[in-house]
Amino acid sequence: MKITEYFVYEYQEMDKVIEEEYGHKFSVLRDQDAHNDTCLAFNDITKDDDFEKDGYIEVFRKNGKYDAGCFLLRSLLDDMVNRGVIKPGNYLIDICW
Repeated sequence: MKITEYFVYEYQEMDKVIEEEYGHKFSVLRDQDAHNDTCLAFNDITKDDDFEKDGYIEVFRKNGKYDAGCFLLRSLLDDMVNRGVIKPGNYLIDICW
C-alpha cells in the first residue's frame, strides 16, 4: 500500500490564498466546475526551473479575468510553488458547503 501526504485546504481557504497573492477574486468552484461533497487532488506540484506560465496566468494576474471551467487552478498552484508562495507537494481541495 502506498501512502500519499497532502496539503489540505477548504475551497474558501484556497480562494483566499489566490486572492491575496494575485490581487483578484478567484473561485475554485467556478474554475473547476466543482460540486458539493467532492475533493480535488493535485499531485506532484513541484518547483520547475523550466516552468513557463501559460497565457491564462498572465491575463488573470493583469486583470483578474478567467473563463469558468478553464481549470486555471493547477497552473496557479504550479506558479505559486515556483515563486515560493506555497510548498511543493500534493494538494487536496475539499469542497463542502
